[in-house]
Amino acid sequence: MKQFFVLLSFLILFGCKEPAVKEPTHLIEREVMVKLLYDLSVLEVVKYQNPPTLKNYKKDVMAHIYKKYKIDSLQLVENNRYYAANYKDYKKMYEEIKAKVDAEVTYLDTLNTRRERKILNDSLKKQALKKKALLKAKKLKERLEKGAKDSVKGIVK
Repeated sequence: MKQFFVLLSFLILFGCKEPAVKEPTHLIEREVMVKLLYDLSVLEVVKYQNPPTLKNYKKDVMAHIYKKYKIDSLQLVENNRYYAANYKDYKKMYEEIKAKVDAEVTYLDTLNTRRERKILNDSLKKQALKKKALLKAKKLKERLEKGAKDSVKGIVK
């Protein structure tokens, strides 16, 4: 009898457990959801770091997201709630998003560094060309002065 109660309580605790949030009728695939959350994260950063950027486009940002992913606001909320119910997987999704953001930052930093190097190299090249032109002008001036002196000496003799 004791074993029966242990088995019954085990079944009640673990067998009848329903998921915290039911799967939405229009489930967004996990990979697509990660991309969607990444886009939302980037838009939030732009919204708070440089608000005029979004105002210049005069578009509703969320309408753009809904159109891009062919969803509506209800689907987004239901899917976000569904994925957030599984904390560990949701955390992994955000770690993927963070890795993608870090990769983008590294890429943009590399581009900026290259651009700065190019600007510096171009500036140094211009300076070198100016120096070279000044040296040529100086040598030409010296030749002209020497030629003028030689001409004067020839006339005086």
